[in-house]
Amino acid sequence: QFPFRAMGFCGDLYWFSIFIVAEFDRIRFERYDKATEQIKRGYTDSVLDAESANQLDKQNILAAIGTQHQAVDRTIAALVSAGMSSKSLRTLSQLNIHMSDVGKFRLAPVFVLVGAAAYVHIFNLSFCEWNLNIIGSMV
Repeated sequence: QFPFRAMGFCGDLYWFSIFIVAEFDRIRFERYDKATEQIKRGYTDSVLDAESANQLDKQNILAAIGTQHQAVDRTIAALVSAGMSSKSLRTLSQLNIHMSDVGKFRLAPVFVLVGAAAYVHIFNLSFCEWNLNIIGSMV
């Protein structure tokens, strides 16, 4: 009787957990989209056209960038397109490979697969003759 009652409770807990993880994904995606929109707002594809509330800050930043402004522009373009930036993504961007939203991933499908596999394997052990009670009595 134990395995069947536990399976019911764990099954309910598993489905509830999937809902929580899916909701977490939804909230993460909202924040991701909001951050992407903030980056894109007023962006003209060049850091040289950037605006600043403090002109001294702008001058210092542009001086630090120096002649590397094209590399900075590529980094920002990769960040806007992919949602993240790395040397590999910047290289892909230079090769004109579409990489929109590669930084976006969902945790819920992974949780579903791993959780289902764990659920099945754990409760299969309860019907196996080598379950934990027998192993514990052998030790």
